[in-house]
Amino acid sequence: MSVWSRPGMFFTLPLTLALLGATACGAKKPPSQPARNVLEAAAPVLPGMVGQVYGRGHSTPGDPVLALAGKDLPLDESLSGAAASLALDEDGAFTIADARWAAWRAGYPFSVRAAVTGSTDLPAAPPELLAGIAQARKAGDDIGLARARAGNQDTWVALFATPLADVPTFSRQYALGQTFSLALPAVATWSIVSPTGERSDGTGPVAFILRSDGEWWLDARLPDGRISLPIYVDMKMPPKPLLSLPGDGSVGPDDAADRTVDLLGQIREAFGVAVLTSDPTLQTLARAPLDQVSAGTWQHDEQVQRLRDAGFMGGSTDQAWCQAQTVALCLDSLLRSADGRTALLAQDHRLVGVQARVETRQITLLINLASE
Repeated sequence: MSVWSRPGMFFTLPLTLALLGATACGAKKPPSQPARNVLEAAAPVLPGMVGQVYGRGHSTPGDPVLALAGKDLPLDESLSGAAASLALDEDGAFTIADARWAAWRAGYPFSVRAAVTGSTDLPAAPPELLAGIAQARKAGDDIGLARARAGNQDTWVALFATPLADVPTFSRQYALGQTFSLALPAVATWSIVSPTGERSDGTGPVAFILRSDGEWWLDARLPDGRISLPIYVDMKMPPKPLLSLPGDGSVGPDDAADRTVDLLGQIREAFGVAVLTSDPTLQTLARAPLDQVSAGTWQHDEQVQRLRDAGFMGGSTDQAWCQAQTVALCLDSLLRSADGRTALLAQDHRLVGVQARVETRQITLLINLASE
């Protein structure tokens, strides 16, 4: 069983397949024999794993084993659908970024914070899952819970997310030319980024005409947090994120920089914008701002002006940075923000220069982008 607290970071609790003993652990008595037989015969009942709207909904699971395990938990139906899709994954390995994608696809609008897994051949939640739930759960959380069976083993997944107030239910799917409307409070600020990196900003309620097909991105800040998620125009949401996560590690700065350029090419090709060419001057100009990122003194506007002063004056110019365990996770984190997505997808960009710092637990990327 693994508990992820943020992308690329995890720790593992000891695994055990024994049931919690009533006398050893102070648990309630196990079900009577007839009830236990019913539970043993009950195949997993999977909640819906694909939704068309974003929203919350609490309900009692149709799966009697899940209903018993989650009777005291605030189970959300769409978040449980995301847990089901992860439990069905044959390789059994997923990152927190995969969990967030599964949640958006199931229709849950808020960011998954943590995940707990476990497996058992018994008609009850695995003890390691119960221990992980107790450790990961925070006040006010929504919890998604599901199990899927392979052979005589049930794989259990629990997901945790903290919902935000003042976010109404809204559609994820739109037709070309349709207006995206969202009744956010007046104090909210929001950005919407098109599939080609064009950004629009506003405050309060959203009313925005979607004039191109593909994957758009909504990034909104509210008094108690942020929502950042995809919406789709004349396109179904893919079952998996664009990048294979967590992706391969890097053996050094040059390898990380080369891998960044390659993956940026895959990203931009998927969105139908020009693939970038490495530029040695942009690469050199990335060294000083990488040091500023490490020192905590990096300023976006100041660094973009520095690029323009160095001769990258015409057309588009931008700079972005990220930190994660791998290059793929790093770029994925940029794609999940309006600032990062605008930088990576701007259709006028033609050149790129990357510097990387590779450490034991993370890499840091500084990416310069320009049109000429």
